[in-house]
Amino acid sequence: MTRPTPKLPSSTRQHTGRSAPASGMARLLRRALRRWTQARRQAGAEQRIHNAVLHEARILADLSRAMNGIAVEDMRRYRF
Repeated sequence: MTRPTPKLPSSTRQHTGRSAPASGMARLLRRALRRWTQARRQAGAEQRIHNAVLHEARILADLSRAMNGIAVEDMRRYRF
């Protein structure tokens, strides 16, 4: 009579090949590159807006009014 082989928990299983760690590292690098690219795009967009604001006073005035309106709304929300 043969004994059934006990199943090990997934944390203690042996890797059957060397591709699992490499593919995990590749996945990590792709994710990091994607996040870095997205952050660079966002920074570029913010830089373009900042430069436009510096050259166009009307944009700055609109932003100032919008921020003032947000502050007023916040103050109204926290009144007792």
